[in-house]
Formats: sequence, C-alpha cells, structure tokens
Amino acid sequence: MLCLLLTVITCLTAVGQRIPDDPGTTIGKLENGLTYYLRHNPENKGCADFYIIHNVGALQEEDNQNGLAHFLEHMAFNGTERYPDKTILNFLEKDGVRFGYNVNAYTSRTETVYNISAVPLVRKTFVDSVLFVLHDWSCAISCEQDALDAERGVISEEWRRKDEPRALMAELQNNLVYKGAKHTERNVVGTLDIINGFERQEILDFYHKWYRPDLQAIAVVGDIDVEDMEKRVADIFSKIPAQKNPAQKETYAVPVLEEPLFENMLHPMVKVNTLKIIHKQPFPAREERGGMGFYKDMALRYIATEIIKERFNRETEKDGCPAKHIAVVTNKASSDFYTTMFTISPKSEALQEEVLELHARELKRVLDHGFSDDELQAAKFQAGRKVNNGAMETVRNGDWIKSCIEHFLRGEALISPAEKKEIQAVMVAEATAGEVSEYIRKMFADCEKIYSYTIDQDKADILPSEARMKEILAQVEATPVPPSYPEFQKIDLDVTYPTVFAMSTAPSDTASYMQKHSFPNGAQVSRFKVGQVRASNHMVIKAVFDTGFRTLPQDRMESARAAAAYITRYSGFRNYSRKELKDSPETGNINMMMEIERDESTITLTCGKDDAFKAINMLYLTLTEPYFDTERNLERFKTSQVRTLEKERSDRSIYNEENRRIRYCDSPWRREVTAEHFKAIDMDLVKEVFDRSFGDAGRMTLYVCDDLGMKECSHLYNMAASLPAAEDRFSGKEEKLPSWPQYRGRRHHVRKHALRTVPKSEVSLSYKFDIRLKDEEYVIFDILDYIMDARCMNQIREARGGTYSVTFSTEVFPSGKIAESTIAFQTRPEMKDILVEDAGRLMEEMASEGPTEAEFENACRYLAKRHQEQNERFKDNLTRKLESHMMKERYGIDHQSEYLRLLEKTSRKDIRRMARRITKGDSLLSVYTEK
Repeated sequence: MLCLLLTVITCLTAVGQRIPDDPGTTIGKLENGLTYYLRHNPENKGCADFYIIHNVGALQEEDNQNGLAHFLEHMAFNGTERYPDKTILNFLEKDGVRFGYNVNAYTSRTETVYNISAVPLVRKTFVDSVLFVLHDWSCAISCEQDALDAERGVISEEWRRKDEPRALMAELQNNLVYKGAKHTERNVVGTLDIINGFERQEILDFYHKWYRPDLQAIAVVGDIDVEDMEKRVADIFSKIPAQKNPAQKETYAVPVLEEPLFENMLHPMVKVNTLKIIHKQPFPAREERGGMGFYKDMALRYIATEIIKERFNRETEKDGCPAKHIAVVTNKASSDFYTTMFTISPKSEALQEEVLELHARELKRVLDHGFSDDELQAAKFQAGRKVNNGAMETVRNGDWIKSCIEHFLRGEALISPAEKKEIQAVMVAEATAGEVSEYIRKMFADCEKIYSYTIDQDKADILPSEARMKEILAQVEATPVPPSYPEFQKIDLDVTYPTVFAMSTAPSDTASYMQKHSFPNGAQVSRFKVGQVRASNHMVIKAVFDTGFRTLPQDRMESARAAAAYITRYSGFRNYSRKELKDSPETGNINMMMEIERDESTITLTCGKDDAFKAINMLYLTLTEPYFDTERNLERFKTSQVRTLEKERSDRSIYNEENRRIRYCDSPWRREVTAEHFKAIDMDLVKEVFDRSFGDAGRMTLYVCDDLGMKECSHLYNMAASLPAAEDRFSGKEEKLPSWPQYRGRRHHVRKHALRTVPKSEVSLSYKFDIRLKDEEYVIFDILDYIMDARCMNQIREARGGTYSVTFSTEVFPSGKIAESTIAFQTRPEMKDILVEDAGRLMEEMASEGPTEAEFENACRYLAKRHQEQNERFKDNLTRKLESHMMKERYGIDHQSEYLRLLEKTSRKDIRRMARRITKGDSLLSVYTEK
C-alpha cells in the first residue's frame, strides 16, 4: 500500500495536478445552485449524519447587523415553517436524537454549519422529515417575535462569557493578526446594543439575502443507499427557488504588513507577562489546496516548527536563560494565512528586553547555520507523530463530513481522512534537508512579523518602547553568531528478567479471557485478553499501587504533594528525562502517565503491537531505576511555582480555596499548597515521595488489557515478578482520609466581590447522598441526568433567558459509596436568586412527582441508542475496556454489559425514589458574584 501511495504521490507532485476526489462520495449540484455530498459509510450501522453548510458568516454582516449570523443560528432551533416553536427538537428527541449532543451548530466569521448527527434510519418518513429540517434551515427559519425576544437573554449571557481570560486573549490576538481587516470588527457574538435592539425584519432581511442555495451544501454520510438519498435530496431541495440577482460575496482581504508591527496586548485581565512574536505567511490559494503540494507545504511546516521548537526548548534548559518557558505553535488562521507564534515567558519582569534578544539571536543562528541531520530526523519523528495522532483504522461519519466541509468551503481535496494522514506521513518521511531549510527561511525570514508584549495595562511602563525593540533587533542582526547544534542520545531499554513464569498452559492467543496471578514479591497481575482489535493501541498497562497520600509523610503533606507534582511531570529513568523519553523514536510512541493521588498511585502506559516489549521494560525501569532530572530542573520547577503563588491572589482563587475547605471539611489532603511548601522541596523529598508511592511491588496490582500473544504476556509476568518488594517499609499507622465530598446538612457558600469586567454570578447547587453501588443505580443516574438536564435547560435557559449554558450531572465516588448531583450555571447577578430557586424547585418536583411518561421514554430511547453507538465506536478502545474490567474487579460494577436490560428494567418510580434520596441528602449551594 505504501509503495503504491508513494508512486501516486510522485506522479501527482511532478505534474502538480489536483488529487482526485473520493470516488465513493457522490457530489452533485441542483439547478438552484445547492451542492450536495452523499456517501455510504458502513462503519456506523443504521445511522447517518445530516449537515447543512452555509458559506456565510459574520463577515457578511453590516455594522448595524453585528451578531445577526450567530443570532440566526440560535433561531434555527426556535421554529421554522414546518416545525414551529421548538417542535424540531421535540420531534427529533422522540427517536433518540438529542439537542446539544446530536443536534447542534456553529457560526464563525466565514461560515455557519448546522448538524443532526447519529440519526437512526428507522423509517423512510423519518429520514424525509430530517431532510425537511435541513430544508427549513436553508430557507424557512421563522424568527417569530416572541422567540427572538426570549433568545436575547440567552445570547446576552453568551456575550457575558467574553470576559473570561482565554476568550479575551483570543480576541486580542485576532485583532492583532487581522489588524486593519474587517475581521477585527466582527467578534461573531456581536454587541449587546444590537443583540437586544435589532428589529425582526432586520434579521429576516439578512437571512434571505445570504442564506440561499448557491451558498449552501447538504452533506449526508452514513449507512445510506446513496442512489435513493440522492433522489430524496433532489426532490426536497430543488423546490427551493434560486435567488434572483443575488448579492455578491465580497472578499475581505487582510492588509499586508509592509514593516514589522509592534503593538502590545494590554488589559487589566491579563495577569501573565509574555512576549508573543507572530510570523505570518500566505496561505495556499484555493486552486492549490486540492493538490499534493498543499500537503507537502503542510509537512514541511510541521518539520520546520519542530526544529525551531526543540532549539528554543533547549535554550530554556541553559543556565542564565532569561526565559522560563517558550511555546511555539503553528496553525492556519481560517484560510487567510499561516501563523507561527512564539509565546515567551520571562523569568522576571526585569527581563523584557532579554527575551526579545533571545528570540532574535536563536532564530538568526538557525537561519545562518542551518540544522544537523540528527535535528532533522528528530523533527521528522515529531512531525510524523503529529500527523499520525489519532490514526484511523475506521473512518466515522463525522470524519467524512469534515472532509466535505473543507472541500465545499475551502477547496481542499475530498479524500478519506485516513488517506490524508497517509499522504502527510509520506510527505514528512520524504522531505529533504534542503526543502526544510528553504521552508524555515520562508516561515521566519520572508514573512510578516508582529511583536507584542502581553501584560496588565497598569504595568505597561516596564516594557521597552518600539524604538528600543527595533534597536535590539538591529543589534542582533548585525552581530555574528556561531553555529550550535543540540545533541540527541539513544535510549537504552535493555533489561533481562529471570524466567519465573511459563505460559505453556495459557489459552489460545485469539480468545478473550481474564487471568489473575500473584507472585512471591506480592505483586498481582490481572490481565484482560481480548480478541484482535483495529486500533493503534494494542496494550494498556495500569500499575496501581495501594499507597497514595496515606503513605506520604503526614507532617509534611503539602510539600510532599508538591514533590508529587514534580514527579508526575518530570520523572524518567536511567538518566533520561521525561522529555527525552517523549521525544525519542525509541520510546516516543509509548504514552506514559503517572499520578500520585489520595487513594492510590498509578502509572499507565499505552502502546502499539510493535512497542509492547519496550513498554513493559519502560515500566520496570521507571520503578527500579527512576531518574528525577537535574537539581537545576527541580529548582526551575520550584521557582516557577513560587513566582505564580507569590502573586497577589485573585478573589476567585480565594473563593475556590474556601469552597474546597467546605466541601472536604478542611481535609489536610485538600489544603492549599503554598509557595513556602514548594520552597521546602529538595531532591531527597522527591526520592522519598517516589519510594513511598511506587517502591513496593507488594502493594501493586498490574491491570492489563491487550490483544497480544503469549510472548508479550510472559515478558509482562516476568517483569512483574522481578520488581523489588519491601518489608516493613512504612511503619506506623497509615491514615486513609476520605477523598469524596464531606459537607453535612444544608451548607451555603456565598461571596460577593468587586467587579472586574462584566457583572456575573457563578452558581453550583450540589446534593450529596449515599448509594448502594449497584449496577442499576448507574442506569438510574443516566436517566435522571438526561431528564433534569433538559428541565434545567428549559426553565433556566429558555424560559428565563438567564444563562447560556446550564448542566445537571451526577458523579459517583465508588470508594465512598456516595454520589453527588450538581446543577451549575453562570448568570447575571440580578437573576441568581431567581434561578437558584428554580433549580431547587425543579429538584423537589422530580422528587415528589417523578418524570413524565414522555420524558422517561425519550431518555430511555436516547440512552439505548447512545449505548449501542458507544459500543460500536469504542469496541476497539482498550483503555475503555480496561476501565470497565477494573470497575468490575474492584467494585463489582458491570452495568455496561447489561445496560440495555437494566434500562428496560428501570421504571419511572425508580427515578422518583432516587430523586427523593438525593433531596434528603446533604446539599451545598456555592455562589461567586462579581458586581
């Protein structure tokens, strides 16, 4: 397959021709201009995804229409010609198609996409009805006045979320990279004046001007008869008339920066000081995106980025480096241009000029002297891993839909996402040093450049002026720099175990079975062998140690927890740091995660078939020859944490700490870790915490799920048997504190603080209650969550217009045999008391009356459908299989295997009884307000 693909790529690259569209996808266009994509996909049995794609977004708005494209997206679910009010959602829910999960939409500056996914193909009339929903979204959204007015509150609450730091930084960055373009005038959500002030006719005029067949596409992918679906699409959508004299879409170009731009991002919400340097390059033209050169360009970009990223990471490891962290990220800004952004965090606010000089000097070093072959090979490995991330043995409906969207909106080739990954992987492998060198110059020299410091606007006076920044850049450019190339070492994984376990009596390699073994060192192995899977991971190993916080030094608990944070982030083995292990071709394809938690300590590894022996050796070496990086790295870690913790605490962080104390009754295992606790860490404490957590094989159970053979299994067992055990390692009493919420009675935690940006209240109402930890309870929680989530949405979001998002969810704590149900939302302060009362009343009504018959049937229908979909989707997911196996073995919970039977067995009375138990339990109302 690979040889054939290489031949095809070579031919296509030579002539620069377009990649042929997938022959299994039917692409057509109706006379009215509407495009359609239809594809049979056998991977989703009995289901299909239905999308309508609008080549229209916020950029089509005039100034007095700012936000109408997004508002219209909301109105699509509030009534159409055939489906008035919210009957679209009610109709779909009856067949297990749920709003927010299977029914959704998004709006951007350039496009609007609505979807109805995981639609059961139960009958042809239902399929026609779903197509008619898309038809109405195309041309018959009603926008009735009452519905418009009701939705204004919801969208106002969505607008309110813009004050969150991440959203704020995203908008500031967008305004910088799109400086001078219309893109900076359209934030998609719009302004409150327009959201709350536009007339009905205004949104209808916008709708009928831009949402029309020649700017729309229908995509249907799933277990469909394509020929039959094509007839249905033609019959339903060809009746939509083409618009006479349609308005022409403008192309909103982004002004080219003739000179570097120096403009800082200052705001009172910006609490992290960084230097951001953005390199902009033109994005391939539409006619180029369907060719092989488009993927070649992408591959070279990935490789070049990895070379630069590694160079700058190495710089931060050197003594005297002014930066504590440097992130390098490359992506596409829509299809307008590529950006590569450096985010450099200075070690102190006094080093603003030094980090700018560092960036310019090290970039010049690469541009002047190039890179070594070792660097190129390491970068290819990282780029290849990025390309192959989430390798696709099966292509789901949604994956195909994404390809259809990119084809329609941006002109990319319509090929299988799996094939796209294969092409990119070959492009990465075949890239030459000359091509990469040329591309690095294109990315970082022959490009537009933006220099921007981010900082609290009250500290802007510590930043260098534009003139000073230009002076620094000129000085670096005029000063020669010598070559310097990083060194890479090969990872040694050699281990020899004594043969202590023979597999001669093991069952067949191909059968599914479970085995449990205990060894003289006290270690136990519980292996769940499954039949062959179609997945990138073929083995999951989870080493669970019965240690956790209770084996840490209790008199130094907070510092021990800080040391545990260092261990889980940085520990490796045999003098190889965690970063070296992640970046090496020998071990980089094996994922390893380490956790030291309240109840236990764990190490989890996942790997492919060819890496199984390596993964087993990695676990052994991690436990027997641990390496905690250098003293210098530990000091850097401590300094970074201390700087963060010594900053003035925000009202929100103080509130969160208060809330933790209430929730967990001031448990010492939950207390705040302060700067002083981090300062107290040394390498001796790090080693002690590791030894207490992972040093005794007698406290380890190795849970394994795989589809491998006897050789790998024998290697695994011999490894487990070879681990060292400890005798009386931990003398004295080991106190085990509860890790679940501990509040009692009816507790309130309500705090009001000064306004920072926009008035807001964040609310959570939690109920804690005892459970019996039986399979049927998990099913009851699923039904209850579904119904209460819908009730909260209908009352708090829709009827009150009080929030953009509200959730009801139940979390189970198996080790404590308790559960906690929580209603959570954000609102404006004047609404919080009303909505808290609503939330409590909804819970009491469920306890007294239970669900209606319609609610119960809709919930059961959806959950049955979801269970079958998830079983199909995750049938080859070994991590999920291992989690189920562990739940069954540790707690006797196995509700997934009998889920449909348990669902059938559950009644409305069971839901009401559970709701009563919930309301009779303990509760905690938490309200954080800025006003």
